[in-house]
Amino acid sequence: MVLNRIGSGVFTELIRAFNVHGTQVEEVWSLDEQALEDLKPIYGLIFLFKWQGGNDSSRLHPDADLSIDENVYFAKQVIHNACATQAILSILLNCPMINLGADLESFKDFTKDFDPDNKGLAMSNSELIRGVHNSFARSDPFMMDSSGSSSSEKEDIFHFISYVPIQGALYELDGLSAGPVNLGPCTEDNWLEKVRPVIEERMARYTSSEIRFNLLALIKNRDEVYRTRIDEIEGRLRHANDTNSLEFMQLERDDLLRKIEFEKIKFKKYEAIPSLYRHEIGLLPYQSTQPNDEFYPFLFIESNLGIPLEYVDKIYKYAHDIFMNARGDIAETKDTVNLLKESTRCMLLINADCYSALNTRYISRDLLLLFHSFTCNHLDPINELKFIDLLFTFPKHTKHSTIWFHRKWLVLMIHQQFSFDDHISSWQHEIFISRRVAELYPKNYYAWTYRHWILQNISNNSLQSKSFFDEELKIMKSWVQKNISDYSGFQHLQRCLIRLSKYYDNSFGDLHGISRKDILERVNLQLQNQGLKNNNNLVVILWYREIQFTKDLILRYPGHESLWYHLRFLSFGWIWLKLSGYLNNSIKIKCVDDKETIDQQNYNPIVKEWPDLEKELEFSRHCIRQVDLIINQDDNERLELMVIQKQNALAFELWISELNGRTRNDIDVKELIVKLANISINSNYYIVQNK
Repeated sequence: MVLNRIGSGVFTELIRAFNVHGTQVEEVWSLDEQALEDLKPIYGLIFLFKWQGGNDSSRLHPDADLSIDENVYFAKQVIHNACATQAILSILLNCPMINLGADLESFKDFTKDFDPDNKGLAMSNSELIRGVHNSFARSDPFMMDSSGSSSSEKEDIFHFISYVPIQGALYELDGLSAGPVNLGPCTEDNWLEKVRPVIEERMARYTSSEIRFNLLALIKNRDEVYRTRIDEIEGRLRHANDTNSLEFMQLERDDLLRKIEFEKIKFKKYEAIPSLYRHEIGLLPYQSTQPNDEFYPFLFIESNLGIPLEYVDKIYKYAHDIFMNARGDIAETKDTVNLLKESTRCMLLINADCYSALNTRYISRDLLLLFHSFTCNHLDPINELKFIDLLFTFPKHTKHSTIWFHRKWLVLMIHQQFSFDDHISSWQHEIFISRRVAELYPKNYYAWTYRHWILQNISNNSLQSKSFFDEELKIMKSWVQKNISDYSGFQHLQRCLIRLSKYYDNSFGDLHGISRKDILERVNLQLQNQGLKNNNNLVVILWYREIQFTKDLILRYPGHESLWYHLRFLSFGWIWLKLSGYLNNSIKIKCVDDKETIDQQNYNPIVKEWPDLEKELEFSRHCIRQVDLIINQDDNERLELMVIQKQNALAFELWISELNGRTRNDIDVKELIVKLANISINSNYYIVQNK
């Protein structure tokens, strides 16, 4: 289990299941002031980190005050896999500004005088809390992450804690701690400044290669916040006389309306999350039920099915025999169809790569189970998609190409036959499935390819499309921050950039198949057409922000080749924008003056530079200088990363120089090749080039 599974959507639905309204949870990409400012009001923060023995809050803060203040609702965690539920409850039950609803308010009043141990027991015995927790929980203790490790390796464990201001003090609430940790005085205005160094200190305790953290904020419902702002703007509009002010306020109002529409789409997507968490299938290493149990020998809990390994072969053989007999039955009777449906279902649950069973579910000789016109189906296509959702809860099934092809065929048939009022919501569900599969089974190229296919099939002709592309880009930025070396993730991020660029300007090229030769030919074309201009500022700002974002990651996480390759893609695209007439002085001035783009981002100044050739070369050299400053002062692990960072920076400098028309006969280029030959000890490429 990777940490993305417990994301903002899951926590938001968890809160709604408690009948608490007016709040939602959002991921925090950065601890920068602006990143937090955009989410205010923030009621509390939830921090996810890799658990190590002895790093509970009371041990990490030995001098902190652990006394139980009567104003603080603190409960000990008595259920091992309830840290996520406990973390969100720690904020809800300590924030007077949140309307808890009748159920949670009653629970809080009943337990407020209990000691922490009994409060924890009361939570585990509460029918409401237990029911909501079981709807979203998995059976493993804490949060397990098996990504990238073999079955013989020890799985990583992750844990949630909360930070919340209570009665003028900042508290760290960890259900595994001896008590609430008082981190010092604070106010409602400055508590986020106080919590920033605390979280950074926790993160600093890990090695530089450990970047698997997640930070979420419990905030006021965005729809309510945006509508309040719209009311304020409309009030000012009624008294405004200046034309420029009127235009600015109208643009601001329109932007808020788009954000409200986006929130509606996002919450509609969130509604599908609980059902996905309630239905899972898995194999049990041993039989855990008794003969007198209702579902013996299977384990059936909260719509989750566990099959003992010793029965797998028996089930498959039994289903296969029924399947072969029914398949040979010439008569197309209702009983035959039912036997085929149920036998193929059992076979696919165990072996999703069974072509015969899968083909029979949509076409088998004279018996059609899924007709192209869905008027006489023996199988409901919508339910068939849900069946595949179930199959994909079994990690090994997500690697079978036949299942993905079947799903793609189903989705296309459904979209062709039904005229949806909201196509985007159905695509949102497909994105959610592919994202979940990528989390369950790392390096799942079928899931990423399917996700690419979804992007290609969404049109550019609606506001919902724009919201979809914006959200997908936001999700992918969050993903690559947590999975820095995931090349598949970066490739999908690039596709999101291209699709959003096409939304802004339908004439924007997709960049696929464009070579260095095409760039040089375009240079000659531009020289002949000096007046070529394209005034679509939104495309330029989109790519400019992405270049800033990527350079910032390169400085934060040195030694990752994937980041440098992504920067190459962006630099290539930036040059293509320039040669296509998108870049000119007026756009540059607008972009540099854009407060949201520059001034409110806490980036290194080198990251903020306008990305022309000289500034790109300067960024590369800045990274090299950084490496040279610390390369002789660090441990072996850090040293290796620094050498890789220097090699990547030199290779980028060589690449960007050649892309801009410089040849290997130039002195600067020759010097770069010599440096690369000296540092690239594991590659003969630059050594050969240097001869």
